[in-house]
Amino acid sequence: MLLDDYTTKLTNTEQAILLDLYYYRVMTTEQIKKRHFNNSGTYVNKVLWKLRKNGYIKSRILKNSREHKKGYSYHRLTETGLECLIKHDTNVEGEFNHYVKPSQVPYILLANNIVTELSNTDWEIWDSRKVKKVFNFDKWMNIQGLLISPEKKKYGLYVMGKNTTPKTIGKIKSEISAHSPLLLQDYMIISQGLNAYKDFIDYAINHSNGQSNELLSTGHSIKIFLSKVFYAIANSFHTEVEWMQRLCYYYQLTLKSTKIKEGERQSFPYIVERNGKEYYLVDLTDSDLLKYQNVTSYARSISSRNWEKRDIIVVTLSIPTKMNLSIEKLPNVDLQTLTGKEIDEICFV
Repeated sequence: MLLDDYTTKLTNTEQAILLDLYYYRVMTTEQIKKRHFNNSGTYVNKVLWKLRKNGYIKSRILKNSREHKKGYSYHRLTETGLECLIKHDTNVEGEFNHYVKPSQVPYILLANNIVTELSNTDWEIWDSRKVKKVFNFDKWMNIQGLLISPEKKKYGLYVMGKNTTPKTIGKIKSEISAHSPLLLQDYMIISQGLNAYKDFIDYAINHSNGQSNELLSTGHSIKIFLSKVFYAIANSFHTEVEWMQRLCYYYQLTLKSTKIKEGERQSFPYIVERNGKEYYLVDLTDSDLLKYQNVTSYARSISSRNWEKRDIIVVTLSIPTKMNLSIEKLPNVDLQTLTGKEIDEICFV
């Protein structure tokens, strides 16, 4: 390590904070506290004060971020902070432009909530700059990052707040439709609020304001999660199979298959048994548009049901989205719904 007389030696925690601000551009005090101070105490403020005093970070207040209260403090790396990282032998020189326009700050902070919530998992997260560079996406795209599951499956990431607009949903749909067939195939939309969650699903599968609206269908996964549900599952289960096993335990089902066998006529990977009868088990707590379309096609296909001789047990959230209301009307589908409290019970027993 080659440090000059004017460079303060960083502690491991201070260096980790600066690296986070390099990779994720801006973070709130609460986000830094969750990632590096076990979400407890006030020592985070002393550390941030020291980094700010040395000119390594700049801090601002995010206006209107808390109703009737002072807004959240957020922090960004300075050129001096970047130089300090370089002098501490971190491999950061020239990789990213870490400048953030003020109008971008709320959206980046929204995406960085996922970074903090998944800190203790094996999920990997890229920010939008890296995604656009690796996949050669246009810099004006709305895509906010990439999630890589512990099973190494990649999902293009979009994050929504409490509410959204038809224009934003339309932009996301256009980007996914344009790039899914060729470049990044699978996507995840994570919503902080119920209104945005319901609106995206409704626009994706049905009609908007009485006007014909093209179904968002790419032949690949497009998962739409409420943030609390995603965080609960991601923090509790390492693999999809582990989550499905827990659902089977909760519903007293015997799990017989977790994948589609080669040469078998099998529409869904998970086969369960209940009271001596086989069913397909489909988890739609993720509101995956591909799984929804497959469930709908199978339920309406007399030949498929007659050949495979299995009805479907579908698990969804107890939220009256157009997707869930549509599934409820399908023949030969046993719809099971979960509340947020029940999700927590399943995840954190």
